[in-house]
Amino acid sequence: MNCRALVAIGVVAATACGTATRGAELSAAPEAAAEFAIQLHRPVQIGEQAKQHITATFDHSLRTFSGQTMLSEQINKVAIAFVADTKVIDVDAVGIATKTELAVESCTVDSGAGPMPLFSPGVVLTVTRGGDPAIVSQNGTLPRATAQWLRMVLPTGPATMTDDDIFGSTAPRVVGAVWPVNADFMANELGAVGLRIRPDRIIGQATLAAVDVVAGRQALDIRVEVSATGVEPDQKPADAVVERGELHTELTSWYPVDPSHMRLKDSATATVELVLVHPATSVSKDAKPGETLRTEIIARQHRESTYAAVSPES
Repeated sequence: MNCRALVAIGVVAATACGTATRGAELSAAPEAAAEFAIQLHRPVQIGEQAKQHITATFDHSLRTFSGQTMLSEQINKVAIAFVADTKVIDVDAVGIATKTELAVESCTVDSGAGPMPLFSPGVVLTVTRGGDPAIVSQNGTLPRATAQWLRMVLPTGPATMTDDDIFGSTAPRVVGAVWPVNADFMANELGAVGLRIRPDRIIGQATLAAVDVVAGRQALDIRVEVSATGVEPDQKPADAVVERGELHTELTSWYPVDPSHMRLKDSATATVELVLVHPATSVSKDAKPGETLRTEIIARQHRESTYAAVSPES
């Protein structure tokens, strides 16, 4: 799973699945000492098709204080539900899709007034990642607000690293095994979405939590937890100082034991908390010299994604 989708703070996925069940329910559970290869990157091919389901919620709050007095408060909440049939149009050298066509089945956005459809069923979107990222429809460029909402659930940034690079393991693992994430690669991945973090401020681990059966396939239940301090956004007022910046993410993904099959489903939560201190004169000309304000920002995203491979003949 591409970590920048967490902080999109991206990954596509889907539902023919239903809920995961422990392996013992549909087949004999593996012995406790059984080892499993941790091969997380699943290269895609041009023409590959899937049904994609994504639900996501985004919560953002911004509060400004003078001392203990709150001067202003802004709270925004958005929920998005997206279902589409996808087809890979182009890939890069390692099998990451760089251009995908999506025939939308449904897409709704709820920003407080109830779910509102963004498209009529059948609209075809094209998502291009990398050097010239874009989301366009067959009718041309999308309205700015629509494009912003779609970028919350559809990755457009360059995918320079795979899941194996960031939280994979070159050694086979038994159920319950824990190993560290690659902090250098994680810092690079988050830097691509505008969050600067030193690798030595990142603490993270991956776990092979279980072997489940999902959509009739034996699948590795991989869980990743990452925390970081010293987080700084690329975009902030020039006169603002980051007093505190923290990131916490939790991911659970189900990868078929058979590496020829795509990832089945994901669940991801990411939270970024920032405290900025800046001169009060940047807000009010009546502020006293030396007076400062404190702005607290909390951004939280949760998404559930599932994949279901589709045969071109179906």
